[in-house]
Amino acid sequence: GGNVAGVSEARGDVLAFFNNDMRVAPDALRRLVDALAATHPCAAARVLSWDGQRIDFVRGTLNFEARGFQEHYGDPVRPELCASGETFFANGGAFAITRDAYQRAGGFDPSLFAYYDDTDLGWDLRINGGGIRVVPEAVVYHHHSATANRWPEGQKRFLMERNAVWAAAKRYGEPTLARVLGPMLLLALRRVMQDAAVNAASPLSRALAPFS
Repeated sequence: GGNVAGVSEARGDVLAFFNNDMRVAPDALRRLVDALAATHPCAAARVLSWDGQRIDFVRGTLNFEARGFQEHYGDPVRPELCASGETFFANGGAFAITRDAYQRAGGFDPSLFAYYDDTDLGWDLRINGGGIRVVPEAVVYHHHSATANRWPEGQKRFLMERNAVWAAAKRYGEPTLARVLGPMLLLALRRVMQDAAVNAASPLSRALAPFS
């Protein structure tokens, strides 16, 4: 919702998004804007840990559950992991996009509130023919979960699981959704149980064991 409100006030042809827990290198914004092109109207920053020693985001992928993954997350920074390349989605906390591409993709879905709103936007952008590239020279440092750590326990997990199911439901055709929705819900429940440290000997835990 905050991003949507910001877009409604912006007047430029390019939109840039930075979360409040990011430290942005002085030339990062310029490098992101310079990288925008007709074939790649969205450019993502290379995001590092707050101390710059580990990778936070160099490329994003998606699985069948519509859950987003940050490749090499937590790995030490190495030259071979710093190359430019395609990504399924941009890290929502540090990217630039042309206004035209953003609008064609439908923009951020405010009903998601937080988590997987960036994978959702990337999915729509690619459906509408827009490529997304990571710009390794545009460096941003992330204070991981600086905001989420103040939330009630379990809220982050709830949002992630709910938003992934919602994103899949929006885009999968009925035959595909019928095949994947059951496993999606079972895996989501399994993760919730693991977070809650449910007794492994309980009947529900045994029933879900094949999905762990």
